[in-house]
Amino acid sequence: MAALKAAPEARRFADQVELVLGDRKQIRFLKRTAEYGKLAMLSAKFSPVPPTAKSRRVHGTLVDVKDLRWDDQTFARSCAGCHTTGVDSKTHSFSAISLDCFTCHGVVDQKHAETKLVYFAKEHQDPPRVVVAICGQCHLRTGKSQSTGLPYPSNFVAGDNLFRDFQVRLTDSDLAAMNPADRHVAQNVREVLDSKSQTSCVTCHDVHRQSAAKHRQVAEGASCVSCHEPGKPRSQWKHYEEHSPLCGY
Repeated sequence: MAALKAAPEARRFADQVELVLGDRKQIRFLKRTAEYGKLAMLSAKFSPVPPTAKSRRVHGTLVDVKDLRWDDQTFARSCAGCHTTGVDSKTHSFSAISLDCFTCHGVVDQKHAETKLVYFAKEHQDPPRVVVAICGQCHLRTGKSQSTGLPYPSNFVAGDNLFRDFQVRLTDSDLAAMNPADRHVAQNVREVLDSKSQTSCVTCHDVHRQSAAKHRQVAEGASCVSCHEPGKPRSQWKHYEEHSPLCGY
């Protein structure tokens, strides 16, 4: 926001910004539109520079500041499916900004205090196919809905079969063309769908703690080589840049 206010071309837009979207790779500026469940995205982007050991201060560069405008289509058609809840695939409007509990834990009735009824609860034995479908609704970034053509699922509800409508190419050549982060997700999904693996996303990742420490306890498999060299300690990993045409970085 400081960078936006400091740029002469962008200063007049700063007071209109209501929300920011992104993290260490890229940050975008958003505001609500007059339409229900819609957000407009500013054409300018903030490109952060990763903090260093000497300085934890976040800094970076404001880019695309010429011909600034509010775009009310890009977020709805590209971003809403993974950054909001309850997207209507026909109108592209959503019911809640960001992701609420239902996105991953599914629809539950008034007895939801009984955690065994909720997906991902310790008492709820979720098959790997269900897990990769729930996680894949957002993290499979190279797929698209057959019914809408959008790059996110159409009205998917946790527990349903994501792949009935959301199509992702998972051939060897398709995986080879992906960046390592997307390949890691797609490789795991393919292994689970082919019934060759019981290892799913939550085997390695603790979502609420945003930790992947559990993956050190898992037996070595094909998806490990996206980040680790075979036969080398897991404390060592490949350094790579992650890019996503869909997310714009």
